[in-house]
Amino acid sequence: MVKNESARGEPDVARPTEIAREVARLARVVFGDNAEVIWFGSWPQGKALAHSDIDLAVSTGAPIPPERMVLLQEAVDELATLYQLDIIDLNSVGPALREEILKHGKRL
Repeated sequence: MVKNESARGEPDVARPTEIAREVARLARVVFGDNAEVIWFGSWPQGKALAHSDIDLAVSTGAPIPPERMVLLQEAVDELATLYQLDIIDLNSVGPALREEILKHGKRL
């Protein structure tokens, strides 16, 4: 059985961190080495529950065509994980969410 909590009962961030970094690597394979990947949400802020999703924003400097995002999602779907992964195009979100991600997210 895989344990998702530390000895103190807090969620173990090691596996989500590994997954986030792997998604960042895949994003650079799909979009090029200059793609920026930001991990945001509860995990990097230390507020996650054991089964919280993993939120990632990708930026290439311009809006990413949906068919290109599908290529990334297909690659991510091959990862062995039980975590829900939410991947968004940073250039396609509203200004408030974008500001929040840039301010509090962790660049990978």
